[in-house]
Amino acid sequence: MIVVRAATLDDIPAIARIYTDSWKETYRGLMPDAFLESITYEVSAEKWTDYPEQPGQYVFVAYDGEQAVGMAGLKLYTEQPDCALLDALHIVRERRGQGFGKRLLGTAAREARDQGVSRMQIFALIGNDRAIQMYEHLGARRTHIFEREFGGSPCQVLALMWDDLAGLCAL
Repeated sequence: MIVVRAATLDDIPAIARIYTDSWKETYRGLMPDAFLESITYEVSAEKWTDYPEQPGQYVFVAYDGEQAVGMAGLKLYTEQPDCALLDALHIVRERRGQGFGKRLLGTAAREARDQGVSRMQIFALIGNDRAIQMYEHLGARRTHIFEREFGGSPCQVLALMWDDLAGLCAL
């Protein structure tokens, strides 16, 4: 049975594994190896334990039976009015393409809507083509590219925006 819900402290070890492993698998070759190696289960567990403690920040987890298969982080985006930032969306490699990302996106969009927000943005590293294609297929539009440093090396990041959350809320 597939369940997508708000994460609890009991979910943090699984979320840390999903997040850490996904970064190392997805971004290898797109950002410095030394930076990726600095992302450990312990660092990720601390990040995702602290994340929902901040006002307007939420963490969601997807389970297939007893196995955690995905996670998402959402925060109300103070830099842009009426906008939330999908801060993270990661699925276990073996379970990608099975609809878990869509389910997490839908859950995050409904939370954003429930918080009074009508738009949602996500950032994707240039080269993460599979994710970018999925976001565009689900109605996101490209807004701009910017540079961000990871481990002292510049990387190109694409910003995408959903201007209407109705379609995502239906997922």
